[in-house]
Amino acid sequence: ACVSHYIVKHVGRENYFAIGIRSGTKEEYGFADKHLKYYSADQVASSGIEKVVKEALSHLKPKKIYLSIDFDVLDPAYAPAVSTPEPFGLTPRDLQRVIRALAPRVIGFDLVEIAPGYDHGETALLGAKLVREFIAARAASG
Repeated sequence: ACVSHYIVKHVGRENYFAIGIRSGTKEEYGFADKHLKYYSADQVASSGIEKVVKEALSHLKPKKIYLSIDFDVLDPAYAPAVSTPEPFGLTPRDLQRVIRALAPRVIGFDLVEIAPGYDHGETALLGAKLVREFIAARAASG
């Protein structure tokens, strides 16, 4: 929520698109509904990731993109070692599709919130694989 407030204040609503939101206070959702373009994890599940990605690209067109992936967006069945695991998140395949679709326009990328102290290797392995997916998709785009 703090990052979203900062982006809206300093960068602007038209430059922000969030995918996979699934928790927040009533006030945070009120702010998001008024100031942000986002899809909740439930909306992604019902609409399909392809539609969401298409809308994200349309919303951000023709801008360059900074892609920030908070690993908490994934369902803990796939990534249990995060700071705030919460059920009903995105799947790794959803996130892979987002990365592949956005990579050609990405000028900066980060992946945050993996908590190594809670990991048995599966979360770090998935994180590494998704970083590799980004590098490959970016390289393939020229």
